[in-house]
Amino acid sequence: MDRAGSGAIVEIVAEFLIATATTIWRTSLGLRSAKGLLFDDILAIIATCLWWVGSAIFAFTGSHYRLSNANLTESQRLDIHHGSLQDTAHDAIMGSIMFFIGWEVTIIFIWTLKLSVLYNFASLMGKVPGMTRPLQCATVFWAASFAGVVLYHHLKCLPVQKNWQIFPDPGNACQPALATLSQYLLNLSDATMDIVFIIIALDFVRRAGTFVTMKHRLVLSALFSAGFLVVGLEAGILYEVHTGIPGAAGMWRVRRTSLRIIITNLPSLYPSILIASRSIRNHLRTITRKPKPHQTATDSTQVSRAEGDIEMGAPEGVANGEPGSSCASSTANLLPQSKPASHIAGKI
Repeated sequence: MDRAGSGAIVEIVAEFLIATATTIWRTSLGLRSAKGLLFDDILAIIATCLWWVGSAIFAFTGSHYRLSNANLTESQRLDIHHGSLQDTAHDAIMGSIMFFIGWEVTIIFIWTLKLSVLYNFASLMGKVPGMTRPLQCATVFWAASFAGVVLYHHLKCLPVQKNWQIFPDPGNACQPALATLSQYLLNLSDATMDIVFIIIALDFVRRAGTFVTMKHRLVLSALFSAGFLVVGLEAGILYEVHTGIPGAAGMWRVRRTSLRIIITNLPSLYPSILIASRSIRNHLRTITRKPKPHQTATDSTQVSRAEGDIEMGAPEGVANGEPGSSCASSTANLLPQSKPASHIAGKI
C-alpha cells in the first residue's frame, strides 16, 4: 500500500472514532441526566449505528466483490451473456446489489440524523414566539425530501432487478455505484435541508436577542452556523462526482458525514464543554497564583474558583459553589430566561 493509501486509511479511522466518540459522550450525558435519554438522543444513536452499517457495506463490497455493473467492459458483458466469466458475473451482480442496499442505508442514516436535529429544534424553540411556522415548514420539507429521495432510489429503474443487470448495459441511472443523478439529488436535498436548519437556528438566535448577551448570541450563531462547513463538503462531493475521479467523492463523504455527526452532537455537549473549560481555567489559576501570607492554601483556592466563575459570567449560585446548578445555569445563560433552566439543560 502506498503512502497516500495509508494516509487515507488513517484519516478515515480517526474521523470515525472522533465522530462516534461524540455520540457516546452525548449518550453518557443523557443517561446521567435527570430526564435520561431524550428522543433526539436516541435518534442520534440510531443514526450513528446506521452510519457504521452503511460504511461496512461499502467497505465489504469494495474489498470482497470489487466489481459492479458499472465497471464492466462491453466485451465482458457479452462474454457473461454467452455464459462465460461466471465468477465475474457473480461478483458484478452481488457488488451492484450491495451498493444498492448501501445507498438505501445511507439515505435512512442522513434523514434520521436530520430528524434528530429537527426534534431538538422543536423542543428547544417550539415555545418561542414566531418559531412555530418555520419549524412546521422544516418538518414538511424533511418529509417531502425523504419521500422524494427514497421513491427515486426505488423507481428510477424498473423492475428493481435492473439495478444489477449486466447485459445489456442498463445505463448510468441503473448503476448504483455511479448513478450520477441519484448522487446529485441526494446531496442537493441534503445541503438544502442543512441550509434550512441554519436559517431557522439563526432566526431563533435573533428572536432571543432581547434575553441574552451579545457574547452568547455570537456563541449560538457560531454553533448553529457550523452547518455551513457540511454544506461546503457537499459542494466538494458534487465537484468530485462531476469530474468523475474514482474514489475521491468517497473520501469527501467520509469527511462530510463525520463532521455532520460532530456538529449534530455539539449543541448537546456544549454545556459540558463549557463547564470543563471553566474548571480547567480555574485549576490553572489556582496552581499559578501564589497565596498571600495571611491566606491559607485552601482559602486561596476557594477565592480563585469563585473569581474565575464570576469572570466567566457564571450565575451567583454557581460562583458561590451551590451544588447541582452548574450545567443548567451555564446553559440557561445562552437562552431566553423564560424557559426553566432544567428544561434547557442538555438541549443545547
